Amino acid sequence: MGAIINNINENDLLALAADKLKQMTGIAYTIKPGNNAIDAYLIIGFPGDPKTEFAVEIKRNPAMVVAHEMAAMANPHLLATYYVNPRLAERLKNLGVPYIDCAGNAYINTKAIFVYVKGNKPEKKENIQLARLFKPGGLQVLFVLLCNPDFIKAPYRELAIKAGVALGTVAWAMKEMQKQGFIIDIGNNVYRLVKRETLLRLWLIGYEQALRPRQLVKRYHAEKHDWWMNAKPGRALWGGEVAAYKMTGYLKPETVTLYAAKLTDPLIFENRLRPDPNGEIELVEPFWNFEYPEIKENLAPPLCVYADLMIRADGRTTETAKMIYEKYIDRYINKN
Repeated sequence: MGAIINNINENDLLALAADKLKQMTGIAYTIKPGNNAIDAYLIIGFPGDPKTEFAVEIKRNPAMVVAHEMAAMANPHLLATYYVNPRLAERLKNLGVPYIDCAGNAYINTKAIFVYVKGNKPEKKENIQLARLFKPGGLQVLFVLLCNPDFIKAPYRELAIKAGVALGTVAWAMKEMQKQGFIIDIGNNVYRLVKRETLLRLWLIGYEQALRPRQLVKRYHAEKHDWWMNAKPGRALWGGEVAAYKMTGYLKPETVTLYAAKLTDPLIFENRLRPDPNGEIELVEPFWNFEYPEIKENLAPPLCVYADLMIRADGRTTETAKMIYEKYIDRYINKN
């Protein structure tokens, strides 16, 4: 029977997923409480056999970026969630991250147990909703503040312009961030953005699931793989792998991301770009309106480039994403 994911707590979600694993495989389980750093502990094994203990990360609605985050955690660390789609399942397996979900999908690889199941659908399609703050309008406001936390000092009207949203959206987003403890008053009505690492992590998930798909305009294909090297993008901005290459010189791009509402005819004709729904070139509409140093080189904001790489999250892109984070983003996230 399907479970309404918004109405159960995390421990119940873990129990549902572990019970589904037991139903399918006969693997017994015990759940132990976690601590400040660990959500819970899951002990599994076939009856009579040695048991394996996992530290568990519980996610109600995981995104591709979770795979990279989980791979960086101390092993063994297991993801428990409501549903792992096939693409995420493959990514988790390739990174060696064990997981279980409430639909019966699982990947566990120990000396005593090997389970790999993907493609099971939830028995009932649930209404999984991101909190209001992590819907597109709120995500655009968060993006502005994460790119430069000093923007928190700007009037709401100015923030609305920078984020490309209505004034009312800024007002409720700021109120919600204060309510959730991401903005604090340090005295004399001076506010500070705090818990930025947590906020960035949540923003990445919301960006992948809610904002970026809405901004995707069109896809193209080019006859020449390296057409972008000498291309003049006009008012478009390079994002993703091409921007990462230009910023680090490290990554050989396989996909091309351009941020613009539309491409100019000269860019299309000179580089023989043709519309293709499965093309390696993606056109994404920008969702910000503020100046930053990299715009002079026709590059999207570093945080946007970082997010593009993290969403793709293969071995090539995650290493480059780390380089970009350390060089361009860390000083804002860990700024006092």
